[in-house]
Amino acid sequence: MKENNRPLLDMRRFLCHNYSHLSTSFEEVNETDKLANINNLKRKPMKAKTIAFILLAVLLALFTTPVYAQGDVPPLPHAFYGTVKINGSPAPVGTEVEARGEGVLTGVEGNPVITTVAGKYGGSGPLEPKLIVQGEIADGAILTFYVNGVSTGQTAEWHSGEVTEINLTVSIPPGTTETPPPETTETPPPETTETLPPEPTETLPPEPTETLPPEPTETLPPEPTETLPPEPTESLPPEPTETLPPGTTLKPAAFNLSSLIISSNEVTLGESVTISVEVANTGEEAGNYKVTLKIDGVVEASKEITVSAGASQKVTFTTAKDLAGTYAADINGLSGIFVVMGEVPPAESGNWPVLWGVIGGVIVLGLIIFLVPRRKAY
Repeated sequence: MKENNRPLLDMRRFLCHNYSHLSTSFEEVNETDKLANINNLKRKPMKAKTIAFILLAVLLALFTTPVYAQGDVPPLPHAFYGTVKINGSPAPVGTEVEARGEGVLTGVEGNPVITTVAGKYGGSGPLEPKLIVQGEIADGAILTFYVNGVSTGQTAEWHSGEVTEINLTVSIPPGTTETPPPETTETPPPETTETLPPEPTETLPPEPTETLPPEPTETLPPEPTETLPPEPTESLPPEPTETLPPGTTLKPAAFNLSSLIISSNEVTLGESVTISVEVANTGEEAGNYKVTLKIDGVVEASKEITVSAGASQKVTFTTAKDLAGTYAADINGLSGIFVVMGEVPPAESGNWPVLWGVIGGVIVLGLIIFLVPRRKAY
């Protein structure tokens, strides 16, 4: 038999040897021990029955164990356990650990093994689960370990009946999907097809075709095109440019403000007021000038203008006020004022009769007082 069957044979020899030794010991016991044993058995009948059942079970196990012919005994699996890390961290619960190799059975109980403790697959204890690698595997075959379908790059040799601790580490980029083991597909033999002889085809003679003479086409003479003479273009003489004698410099731009105009000196609340001023450039070069409107010393608005040499430009601002009062407007030193009038309540027309009645009563009373003393004097 192969060496893989040795553990089973050794166990049978051990049980047979112990059974023979137990039978011989019972025969050599003296009469006193037999009486004592009989008394003990009477006092403890249940214990004797238990021992008898155990012996019977051992005998049945010995004589009913199937005997395998040489070469038919399946080899014992190789078990693995250890730690497992993914990207440097303990693998979470539910991680799948698998061993692959030539002749290895995958997708069976024990291969792959699912982790029940973070960072650990299987355990060293006899009752703890392990990664069981079995199949028709040659001794010393190389196994490769996978975590969630991704190869760890770590390998180990397979040996029947061994238990090995191997710690696994794998790097799995985010979004990586599981790589299933390659499936072996059976290639069916090519089907033989019956080659039939070609069917004879009837060759018909070509039908005669009528050839028509080409139709005559009328060739028209080209239409005459009228060639117009080119239109005369008027050449204007270049505009004369004033050339300054060498050494002559232009006077830089200088600005004067005048004619500050306020559209209305008195306005109502919220009514717009237009304030304008004339800006003149007295220099010989064009220049930029910033015009600023201030109301009661506070900047209201600003405008930057460009004025050509010797030219003037009108700058206008518009403003409105919601509070009654007198406002001082100033544009770059030129100033003026405008008044915002408050609302005047309308006179109540219903009081005029009473007022005229009071005035009339006062006049009548005055006349009475004036005339009474005169009558007494006569």
